[in-house]
Parts: sequence; structure tokens; C-alpha cells
Amino acid sequence: MRRNHRRGMSPFAAGLVAIIFTVAFTYAGFTKFRVPFQSHYEVEAVFAQATGLKAGSPVRIAGVEVGRVSGVEQGPGGTAVATLRVKDEGRPLHQDATMKIRPRLFLEGNFFVDVKPGTPATGEIADNGTIPIGQTSVAVQLDEVLGALQSDSRADLQNTIENLATAFDEGGAEAVNQGFRSWEGAFKGTAIVSAAARGEKPGDLTKFIRSQARISDALASRDMQLADLVTGFAGTVTALAASKDDIGESLRALDSTLTTARPALAEIETALPPLRSFASALRPALRVAPGAIDDAVPFVRATSALLSDPELPTFVRDLRPAVSGIRTLEPSLTSLLGKVTPIATCVSRNVIPTLNKKLEDGIHTVDRTVWQEIAAFAVGLSSAGGNFDANGNIIRYHAGGGENLVSTSLPGVGDLVSLTEQPLLGARPRYTPNTVPPAAPNTPCETQDLPDLRADATPAPASQRRIPLSRARRGEIVGKATKRLTGFESMDDAAKALRAAARR
Repeated sequence: MRRNHRRGMSPFAAGLVAIIFTVAFTYAGFTKFRVPFQSHYEVEAVFAQATGLKAGSPVRIAGVEVGRVSGVEQGPGGTAVATLRVKDEGRPLHQDATMKIRPRLFLEGNFFVDVKPGTPATGEIADNGTIPIGQTSVAVQLDEVLGALQSDSRADLQNTIENLATAFDEGGAEAVNQGFRSWEGAFKGTAIVSAAARGEKPGDLTKFIRSQARISDALASRDMQLADLVTGFAGTVTALAASKDDIGESLRALDSTLTTARPALAEIETALPPLRSFASALRPALRVAPGAIDDAVPFVRATSALLSDPELPTFVRDLRPAVSGIRTLEPSLTSLLGKVTPIATCVSRNVIPTLNKKLEDGIHTVDRTVWQEIAAFAVGLSSAGGNFDANGNIIRYHAGGGENLVSTSLPGVGDLVSLTEQPLLGARPRYTPNTVPPAAPNTPCETQDLPDLRADATPAPASQRRIPLSRARRGEIVGKATKRLTGFESMDDAAKALRAAARR
């Protein structure tokens, strides 16, 4: 009987597979290669230059590695665009994040990207977003420092120092010393401007810096134009240096101009508040001015036609008799205006303000002026004079009854005693016998003070007499008062008599 033998993997194949897996894991451990089908967070950073930065360079936040540079490409205007792949522990990167290329340690070699994540208020940069050149920088290298001190640069530096010494000579240093007195105000103003530049709320300065970054990016993309600008500025400075005497005279004249302008500016500042108030008051008139001008255009056209060359001589000839008559009227007109002027002044200064006052009458005061009260009085008097019903004109009396005794005196009637249900509150105005209101008939009206329309009140007596009456006794007292006023025993008899008189 033959036994089946199952063959497995040969030793050579097993060793080859083991070698492949070992190499793969070793490469992954040292290079941290990208795992397929895994998403990554990447941003692009625009640098002025990226010398020494290459794929694989570290990306660090506060010294901790959070990613690597996946590639460096040439950008617009000689810039360099570096693609940064950031791990989750390095997120989030905000819109105002800044990045700087720094040299690594001597033993590490090359460079790394130092990242400051920014502030959360600006929001996170989207995947594949871009950090503009205004938020990136490059560390200065020693070779760049030495390159900046080449022969031409050293010559320019020497010329600068020599010209600065010349400027400080011949009174320049004294002028600088005198200028120190104005530094306090200048620095104070600079501090105010700097505080205002921070904005009114969080994020304003960030937006300003972001806008400045866009401006810097636009300037960097036009380096040739900037070079021409610097060259032209150098020519301008050279021309000014050749005319230093004229510039000195101009500066001395400017000093006197500023001395003269300071008081003028102070007066202008003083005049601004009234001017602002005048402008506010004038604004409503300006709104209606177009309509008024449109209405005045026909009149102006008619006047222009009247004053034209064909019409003006005839108009002057017809107007001459009227002008001659005005000349003879002038003496009488002067006398008339002399008599009318005091009256008009009295009306405008005394009568009208008095009529526009309000009468004070305690709890009975109404929100009406004097002239409105007079108009209401005339209406009430007219309605009382025309009082009638279907039976003709009648006189109505109203009598009340109560426990509060009222005693008064009426002209032609005598003392009148009555009862009322309400307690007495007093009387207004106060009765002042043998007192004449102040008057100055020989003093011009326009020079007199406005009259005082306030009236004092007579308070109610401290103790008011109360008479507890029965209904019969109360009717008896009312009947006596009615007989004294009308001569009849009752109000019904008085009414009957009035109706009979009306029928007759």
C-alpha cells in the first residue's frame, strides 16, 4: 500500500519570503513610508527661498516632530513651495499659523520647518491649503551675512556713515538734540496709532497682517519693478544731496510755516464744532433746496428776460415815476415806521411770549397756552349765550345738598348759604382786597418784563363746619336759597314762570 506524502513550502522559498518581509519592515521603521489607502493632512507653505530644505525634512512644533516635508517645488517669482505632511498630533494648524526654516543641529544636518500653529479664533487651514509668504520666513545663514558685506556693500556702508557724520556736523547734532523735545509727543502719537492698529476686537490685527501678506506677495511677484523703484529712489536721493543748500533753506522756511500754522490750526479746531452744528442745521434746508430752486427757475428766467437789452431801457423808463414817488413818500414813511416799530417790538417781545405761556392752576392745570385758553373761553361764552331747548331760552340752576356748609357773597344778591357733599379745597386766585395789579403805563411796552401769570390759592379753612341734616331740613334750606335767587318757592315754580314768559 502506497502512502500519500503532502509537500510544503521549500526551504528556499521560505527564506526568500522572510528576507522580503524583514527588508520591508526595516524600511518602514526608518523611512516611515506612506501606507497605501491612508489619508494624510497636507498644507503648502510659500517661502522666499528653500535652500537646504528637501523631501523628508522634519516638521516640528515646539521641538516635537509632527510631520515631514513631502516635496519642494519652485513657486512664482522665484519663491519655493514646500508641501508639508502633518500628523494628527500636529493638528490643528490655523489660518494665522507661521512657519520658519531653521537649521538643525550640527550632527543632524540639513534644515527643518519650525511651525507655530496660530490662534483658534481664525479657524483651521483646510487640507491642501496654503500658507502665504507673509507668514513664512527663512533663517539667515552665515554665508548670507558674509555675502552682504562684499566690497560694494562695504563701500555703501562707508558712504552712509560718512554722510551721517556730515549731517551731524555744522549744527546737525544740535538740531537733533533740539528735536528730542518733540519726541515725547511723537512717541505718544505713535503709541496711540499702534494701539489703534491692534483693532477693536480680537482678530482685527490678524486680518490686517493677512492683508499685508497678500500685498507682500504681490510685491514679491514684481521684483523687477521694485528694483527699478529702488534705482529711481537712489537717483532722487542723489539729486537731493546735490541741492542740500536749497533743502536747508526750504526746511528753515518750513519751520516758520509750521510756527505760523499752529495758531491757525488751533482756530480751525475751535471753529469746527460751530461749523458742524451749522452743517447739521443746514442739512434739512439742503434737502428742500432742489425743489425751491426748481420753483425759482421760472422767476429767474422771467427776470432775465425783463433785464435783457431789448427790455431793460423800457423797464427803467416805466419805473422812474414810481421811484420818484417813493422819494416824496420817504419822510412820511420814516415817521410811520417810527410809530409802528415800538408796537411790533412790544408784540414780538411781550405779547406773543405771554400768549404762549401756560397758566398754572394746581391740580386743574391743563396743557394749554394762554391764547388757547382765551379761544376756549370765547367758545364757552358763545355756547352759554345760546343756551336753549325746545321750550325756548331758559336759565338752569343747579343746587346741591350735603353736610358741608358754604357761605359766600354775590353782588346784588347778598350772602348765600348752601350745602355741598364735598369738603372745601380752597379758592384760586387768592382774594386780595385793596390791591391793584402792577402796571407802568408810562414805561415803553418793549422794555417791561413779562407778566407773572401765576396765581396763589387760598387754602381751605382748618376746620370746616358740618351740619348733619335730615332730608326735610336739607330741602328747606335749598328752597330758601332758591327763593332768594329767583323769588319763587321752588325750582319747579321758577321753571313754570320761565316757560310762560317764553310763550308770551
